[in-house]
This record gives sequence, C-alpha cells and structure tokens, in this order.
Amino acid sequence: MADLEMYRGDSAVFRGTVTQVDEQEVVDLTGGKIYFTAKYSASDVDVNALIAIDSAGAYIDIDDPTTGVYLINLKPGHTTGVTLVSGRASLVYDVQFKDSASDVYTIDTGTLTILQDITQRVT
Repeated sequence: MADLEMYRGDSAVFRGTVTQVDEQEVVDLTGGKIYFTAKYSASDVDVNALIAIDSAGAYIDIDDPTTGVYLINLKPGHTTGVTLVSGRASLVYDVQFKDSASDVYTIDTGTLTILQDITQRVT
C-alpha cells in the first residue's frame, strides 16, 4: 500500500496482501491478527494514535486467510477529528501481522494523507 490518501470524514477501503520476503508466496493468515495504526508522529504512544484498529474488530477484514489478503475499512469517524494544516494532514502508519505463534511482522508502512473535505453536510 505504501502511501495512502483519503478525504477527512469519508469512508475508504485499502487492500493489502501479506507475502513472504521474496513477494512470491502469500502468507496464510489463519489464526493471526492484522493491526493498523496511524499517528501524527511515529514517536507518539499508541494510546494517542488517531487510528488504531485490528482484525478482531469490525474494521479489518480477512475473508479468506489462505489468500493473505486483508481489507482496512476506514469509516468517517476515524478521520473527522484529524487536525488539518493548509488543507491536509500527513499521518504515519503501519500494518502489522501477528501470526498464530505470536511472532509479529511489520508488513507495510507509509504516509496516510488526509485531505480537506468540502461537503460536510451529509444528512
């Protein structure tokens, strides 16, 4: 995924695949857990993360673990409180996979850019 972009207050779905280091063979996610964390700074503690979700909850889907594919489903509430400067915010994020043996792997990192939303009345 690397660098991601979305509008503040929107829904967004990001798809990723966990592969071996050679990127040729997918990793079976059976019994594992995917984590997504986004912060203003990598040094921010996790409790201050703007977005901290995992596949045990409702926002990361692993439909068929044998394919190594996961979906991160961000909802409007995940970004409505993000502070924008000059119409944008740049957050750092990572995605981690914890396998059934409790080994943890960082499988993706990058920047999540949140852009200024124009329409704010959606009711």
